[in-house]
Amino acid sequence: MIKVDSRLVRSCWEKIELAQYQQEYVAVFYHTLFQQHPHLRVLFPSDLKAQERKLLETLNQVINGLQYLEELKESLLELGRKHQDLNIDPALFEVVTGVSVVALKRVLDSNITQEELLAWEQAFRAVSAIMLQGYSGEQSRFGRQPIAIIK
Repeated sequence: MIKVDSRLVRSCWEKIELAQYQQEYVAVFYHTLFQQHPHLRVLFPSDLKAQERKLLETLNQVINGLQYLEELKESLLELGRKHQDLNIDPALFEVVTGVSVVALKRVLDSNITQEELLAWEQAFRAVSAIMLQGYSGEQSRFGRQPIAIIK
């Protein structure tokens, strides 16, 4: 079971918002993703502004609605289907989870606790699990696990 503490995840996002680090977070996210996995760069447009905006919008929607994850499920399933249509390797969902944690740690540095980092990681795992269900026929180690949201 994937357990997600929505309060801790929102706390992380609030720290990012209060410090106005949203743009920095997505910039660090993509920089880290391409640094660790340079072969992925070709999957994205040369100008990342629109992609960064999409990521921020999705993060806002999911993080602020995390305690209502069931209500977000259909849009996350659709997002998983879109990734399948783009022929994105489902193994990259795990990569994105790891990169998201690295980016959060780099941006918030000493202003984040291990407990918050773990909650952030679990939230990304939960979202990935739902997206992978939309990625038709994909079986993953997270794709069929139940998810418990702690409010």
